[in-house]
Amino acid sequence: MSSATPTLHPVQIVQDWEQIEALVPQWRVLLARSSANSIFLTPEWVMAWRDAMQGLNIRPVVVVATDDQNQLAGLGLYYVSTQRLFGFLPYQVVRPMSDYASGAVYHDVVADPSSSSQLYDKVLDALAEFACDAVWLPHVAHWTGARDRIEVASRQAGFEIIEKTSEFFCIDLPPVYADYEQALSASTRKDLRRTAKRLFEAEHAKVVDCGNVSVLPQALETYVDMNTRRWNAIGQAGVFVRKPREADFYRRFSAVALARGWLRFLQLEIDGKAVAMEIGYRYGDQYY
Repeated sequence: MSSATPTLHPVQIVQDWEQIEALVPQWRVLLARSSANSIFLTPEWVMAWRDAMQGLNIRPVVVVATDDQNQLAGLGLYYVSTQRLFGFLPYQVVRPMSDYASGAVYHDVVADPSSSSQLYDKVLDALAEFACDAVWLPHVAHWTGARDRIEVASRQAGFEIIEKTSEFFCIDLPPVYADYEQALSASTRKDLRRTAKRLFEAEHAKVVDCGNVSVLPQALETYVDMNTRRWNAIGQAGVFVRKPREADFYRRFSAVALARGWLRFLQLEIDGKAVAMEIGYRYGDQYY
């Protein structure tokens, strides 16, 4: 038996952080059901970003839809930023939460599957009526259908759309590493095995798991320093120099991700010295 589409109340725009925090329990439940489910739309990610932005004038614009049972049915997570055209003419832009200095991608509307299409329309209609000059939505995934849903709803809301294509990629991982190796070309597989043999046998390299409470703080500082030195070596400023708040975000969110079991933080050492590091997250069946 198919369930009927729930009746939705008129959407509200919430601009108070305390009211937004009160939504967190239902937010988590809704996200888990939504096709938008990704680590970048979790309350943990968004709140860590908010805390890292302390001191900036971050004005939230959260579009909230509830159903006839007063349960959260849709959520559009945005904020208002003042930009300057040609460096002096101010204009107001609505942007996705955590789009700056956190590395977040794959923006989407968090929507109950039973009323997804009308929720996109309601969220974009609300943004069209909001006092702003533009809406900027970077890094929207097309392979999830988000890009198409947002485009349709935006056009119906009367937005003029300017779009730029960016390249992203994902890999379907097989159950075991040996199967992954077999999927590579013969030359790539040979190079990979030769490099691994040299590192782990001749140079006595080892991989250290930094995803634990005792080493995480120092490992993060090593990570920031390594990134900075890497870019300095080619005469450029690294991301943590250009965006100091991003380092603060990593420090805040990595601790939360560790507690949630999401953090994957590995360090390659040779003779006790860190030579490479990778920080990522396992969320559901995906690795970011």
